[in-house]
Amino acid sequence: MIILSLIKELIILKYHPEHVELIDNSANHSGHAGIRDSTSEVTHLKIIVSKDDIKGKNTLEKHKNIAALLAEYYKTIHSIEIKLI
Repeated sequence: MIILSLIKELIILKYHPEHVELIDNSANHSGHAGIRDSTSEVTHLKIIVSKDDIKGKNTLEKHKNIAALLAEYYKTIHSIEIKLI
């Protein structure tokens, strides 16, 4: 899916993480209220990224930095879960 490639590339270009993985969990949530009429190909996304490569003093700040980087995608993706490893 194009959107997954774009998001992954954005994270790689910004942070150069040792590990980044995107998992499309949309199928697990199909039919849920709030996304039934969604036109987005991805509605639920899990991002797993190595934490040492993300700028920020603590976990919350690192999450905020990733969320800010992906702000444009929050308009079309219902849920973005970020897991730092």
